[in-house]
Amino acid sequence: MTDLAWARVARDGVDRGGGVLLAPRLLLTALHCVAGVEIGDSESRLQVSVADRVPVQAVLEARAETADLALLKLSHSLGSAVQLPVASRCRRGDKWFAPSRPSPTDPELAGDVVGPVVYDCQAGGRIDAVQLTSQAVLGNYQGYSGGPVFTAPEDQHNVIGVLIEQYPDRVDHARATNTLFAAAIEGAMDQFASLQTAYLLRRLYDYEDARNEAAAKGDEKHRVTLDRVNAAEDVDDVDQKHIATVLGWLGTAGAIDPEVRGLHQALVNKWVLEHGEGYDREEHAK
Repeated sequence: MTDLAWARVARDGVDRGGGVLLAPRLLLTALHCVAGVEIGDSESRLQVSVADRVPVQAVLEARAETADLALLKLSHSLGSAVQLPVASRCRRGDKWFAPSRPSPTDPELAGDVVGPVVYDCQAGGRIDAVQLTSQAVLGNYQGYSGGPVFTAPEDQHNVIGVLIEQYPDRVDHARATNTLFAAAIEGAMDQFASLQTAYLLRRLYDYEDARNEAAAKGDEKHRVTLDRVNAAEDVDDVDQKHIATVLGWLGTAGAIDPEVRGLHQALVNKWVLEHGEGYDREEHAK
């Protein structure tokens, strides 16, 4: 049995919020959940836990300050026991739920999707977001930030966004209404250059070109070295594995950055097809 890949993020041993795994070692969360941590800080400052698994140390990989989003890199992969979610979009009236909660005594959030919106974040950025209405009226949703928002049915693992903000009560600003905003998955991915489709494809095909060139020259030693690097499990190789996972994740959902959608959608679809289960390379080469 696999665990759905939502997580809790702790800073200096204190629970700070939720997060969602994009790849076995890459987690997306709200930046304010890791406030006070700098890129490259010691791994011991951040810990990520999924379900009842032992917490994993992590580092801050990248930040998108105006969108209140952050990428964390885990110290090691959580492996096949974790079910990665499926990037998706939503429509007005969809049912949503957010399983990541501050503690077992807090309720799981759920409600209705008001609709996709362009949203001006408190941090100053303008992003693609999802406006949500929560059935639970808590007055304060602290501790839920960074958690993923899924749509029903639950067994499809469709994630549409990451919670970032609660809308304040206009009479009593010390309280929040039950209107919440989540950074839409497509908008969130676009905040990080390393997750944009053009960058991912460039990195992926640079490797393929190098390998093909080595093979064409008959440089077997170089080709074998490239294959060994590509298959390695150490930290230095994690980017290649993230590229493969994230491309497949984006490709199956059609969540491709608009500037390159025409060309790169076709390339991603081709890549997903060729690397998917049941694909027979020899048969397609005939």
